[in-house]
Amino acid sequence: MKFLQQHKGLGIALLLGGLLRLALWNRLPRMGMISDEAEYLAAAAWLAEGRGFTWYQDWLWTRAPLYPLFIASHLRLFGLNLIPIYLSQTLLSLGNIGLIYALGRRFFPSPQIACLGGIFAAIYLPFATYPQMLLSETFYLTLLLIAFLSLAHWQAKKQTWQWGIFAGIFFGLATLTRSLTLGFLPFVVGWLWHVTANSPEDLNKPSLLSPFKLLPLIFLVTCVFTILPWSCYASRLYGGTIIVDTTGAYNLLLGAQTAVEGEGKQPQITAASQGQRQSILTREGLQIIQQHPLAFLHKGLKEFVALLQINYTGAERLTKGFTTGRLPRWYILLLFLLDDTLYALLLPLAILGWARSKKFFFSLLDLWGIYHLLTVPLLFAINRFRFPLLPFACLYAAASLDQKAPKGREVYALPFAIAVALVILTPYAYLQTPPATWASYLGPYPSSLTATLMAWQARPAYLQEQKVKETLGAGNLAKTKQLLAEGLPNHTFQLVYPLLKGLEGQAEQGLSFLTDPQKTSLLQDWQVAVLKGDLLRRLGDLKGAKAAFTPSYVDDENPVNWAWQWLNPPPTRHIDLGGNLDLGYIQNFYLGEGDSSAKGTFRWSAPTGFVRFPQQGQQNSQKVCLRADGRGYPTDLPKPQLSLFLLSKHEQPDLFLNSFDLQREVQTYCTSLPPTTPKTEILLKIETKGFIPDAHDLLAQRGKKEGQLRILGVRLDWIDLQNQ
Repeated sequence: MKFLQQHKGLGIALLLGGLLRLALWNRLPRMGMISDEAEYLAAAAWLAEGRGFTWYQDWLWTRAPLYPLFIASHLRLFGLNLIPIYLSQTLLSLGNIGLIYALGRRFFPSPQIACLGGIFAAIYLPFATYPQMLLSETFYLTLLLIAFLSLAHWQAKKQTWQWGIFAGIFFGLATLTRSLTLGFLPFVVGWLWHVTANSPEDLNKPSLLSPFKLLPLIFLVTCVFTILPWSCYASRLYGGTIIVDTTGAYNLLLGAQTAVEGEGKQPQITAASQGQRQSILTREGLQIIQQHPLAFLHKGLKEFVALLQINYTGAERLTKGFTTGRLPRWYILLLFLLDDTLYALLLPLAILGWARSKKFFFSLLDLWGIYHLLTVPLLFAINRFRFPLLPFACLYAAASLDQKAPKGREVYALPFAIAVALVILTPYAYLQTPPATWASYLGPYPSSLTATLMAWQARPAYLQEQKVKETLGAGNLAKTKQLLAEGLPNHTFQLVYPLLKGLEGQAEQGLSFLTDPQKTSLLQDWQVAVLKGDLLRRLGDLKGAKAAFTPSYVDDENPVNWAWQWLNPPPTRHIDLGGNLDLGYIQNFYLGEGDSSAKGTFRWSAPTGFVRFPQQGQQNSQKVCLRADGRGYPTDLPKPQLSLFLLSKHEQPDLFLNSFDLQREVQTYCTSLPPTTPKTEILLKIETKGFIPDAHDLLAQRGKKEGQLRILGVRLDWIDLQNQ
């Protein structure tokens, strides 16, 4: 009870943080994978399958091992299910609130500072949303905060040198999560040496060999022995000296090229080992910097400003397509208030709080802030790279609001706080002629305020479109016509009108509509092509439909799931996967591919795929057959099993039909289908244990598919219904 009374501020922070995370659980507006998620998941999946870190041998770089291992441990226990990972990271994020609170209690005289700092961390939106992403930030922050807290305990109790060992372990683990920490370790050693050399403590043990005096060496040895086993393993595996990873070499060359050419070129994968590639990239990057030092410095300054400013469309913010109205208004509001507005307040206040604070790990945190702010922009900066500084910003911002803290000293930091506030708020962006490249919080687009208003205003039209999609997908023509008569957004009308004409048996009118560029001005080329293909297919013009579905700009979108949602394809009993007539009949399948050796066209399914046969229900039992190819499945994994289910639309359990052990060659598999209601849709579900292919497969994703990891299920040629 006494503990609860002393730390009720922590309880408040954890309650707020827990409620926010609970409200966000499984509700983030995601659109596929972002940033490094695909790479982390692929490498972790190979680890979970017992393949070690070999996935990175064909990738652009190698990664620090700890976060992939963290994900792999979950995949090993729960399979390719991301929910347990998100749950663990959410618990870690709540733990981080406690660690921030503990740092505040250790180094600030007023417990209110720790309480308010913990509350800031609890409600700051990225701290709550990143746990539901496969990004290392949350995990890394836990290790980093424990490391700093360990040194904080040591500084408070200098005779307890064991805290130095504990700090060394966790700084080593943090380095094995993000290699940027490696460069900071010498600063920690220097700080420890300074503290031990100038401290009046340890009077009872004046010997230079006392644990207190030896602490810098003890810390360094602990770090080295934490990192060294991985360094030996990675150097042997990747064919060269690799301390942690090779991302630094890749980013060095990319940053140098960007400084000179304005846009870096992705270094090509060669036959060289990762270790050799690291040496080549580092040498080329340093040569460019030596030849153009001022250009590199200028780029670094721009990246420094970008690191501080708000980037509304940053991938980790999940705002892709915000102008379409897809973002829920509650998320738009949270993003503006608990991310951008709170950040714009925290950073200037943190500078003032830093000036007012007597201590709080003063010199070491200064070193961490300076090191991080100067090192990150040397390569490139995105908003989440400032993540490791924000816990301390929360505490310093709280210190600036503490009435008991000494006043007056913040006047010296006021110019810096104002400068940072101007960089973030950018009120001067209103004076710039569009496009407003300076805009951050205020100003015309791309400022946070303007983008927020755009997303807010676009939401009603999006909801109206979703309503029409639902009625159209259900074949409810009367309701669709009613919505059409009530008035639809122009984009939705251009999309719905030809589809409605096709369902009414007036496909010619729909085609006539699509041939007028003015009537389809808001549709994308691939959408027009798919709509044309669907209408031609209804008219029986299969050759013309194939021609409409075939263009490369349609393949670039792979609109399989879009067609499943919008199209009501005509009845068929045979679906040729990858044959350019399957759109609308399948869901959760990847881009088609031809295979002359297997004599067919194929599509890989996701681990769970769906196939529908409109109006094919019969009172008599039928047979469903499919032609599948098991050759693409990894030979070092067990043969996959394919399970087939008949789905019910009436909230009844799926009916299991059969399961097949897929062979390593192309074969046809058949099973019986029970009687169904005549003329109803037959909806089948295909399930297999998914696998992730090698790095070449992810590298092959280009354009709009870039960064989207393929989790493959089964490779199908065709599936059809046959009479018994």
